[in-house]
Amino acid sequence: MLDSLAYEIYALGRTATAIITFGLLGLGGLVRACLHPPVSPLSRSRFFLLLNFVGVLAALALLPPLLLPWAISAGMLAGLLLLQWVLAVAIGAVLFPIAAGRALDAFDTPYLAALVYVPFGSIVLLAKGRARSRRGIAASAPQHTSATLNTVVGLFLALLVLVVVVRAFRAYEEMELVIASNPDLRRQVASGLMGGDGLEEMLERVARDRQRSLPHRSGEHLVVTDVIADGPRLVVTMAIDPPDLRLARMVEFGLPDGLFRDVMVERYCEDRDTVPLFEAGAVLVLVFTTEPDGELGRLELAEAACAETQTPSNEPQRPGEDVQVHGEEI
Repeated sequence: MLDSLAYEIYALGRTATAIITFGLLGLGGLVRACLHPPVSPLSRSRFFLLLNFVGVLAALALLPPLLLPWAISAGMLAGLLLLQWVLAVAIGAVLFPIAAGRALDAFDTPYLAALVYVPFGSIVLLAKGRARSRRGIAASAPQHTSATLNTVVGLFLALLVLVVVVRAFRAYEEMELVIASNPDLRRQVASGLMGGDGLEEMLERVARDRQRSLPHRSGEHLVVTDVIADGPRLVVTMAIDPPDLRLARMVEFGLPDGLFRDVMVERYCEDRDTVPLFEAGAVLVLVFTTEPDGELGRLELAEAACAETQTPSNEPQRPGEDVQVHGEEI
């Protein structure tokens, strides 16, 4: 349930995520303001330095989507989103006393620290000089570094922020590609097929999910009639329907090392539904049957078998698509 909600939030895209992040930064600042932290006036150069240092941390908080594929397969999607949100609130809390110190120095009031939580609002705090009532008054906080050094280091940190933000946006682009390239991902996450449970528990859920749609056709001549979990093995039974003697002989003599095996390996090793199972260590057992012969043979597929195959096409072949084998469509 939580992973499904997290998936929907990530699927909203970069704009919605940015809005949520700014909101959480503001929440962190509000919580810190309610605690009434001590505030000391900050000069523009000092504020510029500290602002960019916090900016680096804020940019790093945008990078968790780099872990999105792992989080989905491990059932940690909700945990990843929670981590990102906690980081945003914490950074907002750290930012408040810095912004309040600058607002106090520039406007004689710490309440205008809220400007820093508005896009480009920090520019106002940077542009405004010391308040007239504070001119000639030294800041209560000792300045251990010169304004020039603060500015130089601040510029370096600003460049670092830019680099990290660019990488973060690329991470979001990769995240959107992961979501867009797998239309079944939402269903898998929502139904709990992707999770951190043991392999056997995961396969049992997969089997129950697929049994609800049985029987269903897989190609022109194959019909999936049964799916069961047997320990670390997912056993899928397929019947040749309508009966075809020539195809039955092709299946019988094409297992385990013939052309028919190669066709099945190519299908399932490129299929978006079965690849996560292979990566988790599952073994897919395909059982082929026909009437009146009964079982024709079995084919066991695992990650090692997929690693040995090389497909010339970049387009994955799904089990429901037709493949030509010596003029026959399977």
